[in-house]
Amino acid sequence: MSTGGDTARCSQTPCCGNYQLHKMIGCGSFGKVFRGTDRQNGEEVGIKLEENAETKRLQFESKLYELLAGGTGIPNVRSF
Repeated sequence: MSTGGDTARCSQTPCCGNYQLHKMIGCGSFGKVFRGTDRQNGEEVGIKLEENAETKRLQFESKLYELLAGGTGIPNVRSF
């Protein structure tokens, strides 16, 4: 497993909490998505990090996912 600059920097910050970042798998105008592992149970997860915390897009997105929970193709939000 290799670690790039983004991964090393983020794994030392509280934003990652119980999650270990591995590889960036996507990015967009509001942030980056990483493949990661839940350190408590070893489950593979996707971790979305917002580039500009002022936009609060992820907060809105997590609330939307809560409303749509259980629907086909809707991701589970573990923590926000």
